Amino acid sequence: SDFGISILNNKIAFGTGNPDTTIQSATSFTSGNWIQFAAVRSGSTISLFVNGVQESSINTGNGAALNSPTAITFGGNTVDGRYYQGLLDDVTFYDHALTTAEIVGISNSLPG
Repeated sequence: SDFGISILNNKIAFGTGNPDTTIQSATSFTSGNWIQFAAVRSGSTISLFVNGVQESSINTGNGAALNSPTAITFGGNTVDGRYYQGLLDDVTFYDHALTTAEIVGISNSLPG
């Protein structure tokens, strides 16, 4: 019952466990430009948004609590020594699954 967000094949990937299910953004990130993305789990559905646009979504069939990992690592995979080489401007966790309208509102309020 874990979760993770990573860059996979130059795309944002978001996945949950039990059963292992991963989705990827449609957009590739090789330009060096800033992007805003949101990974959301609402019930048993996981979704990825890029710059306020939903790019991927799937029903995993599991709405149980994701209670693992107990520690969150930013910028590195300590299992196989892969590390993110870039900049993170802001990371925010919410106590509820954001709606599409909330994500669009946040994206529209960002500079640029």
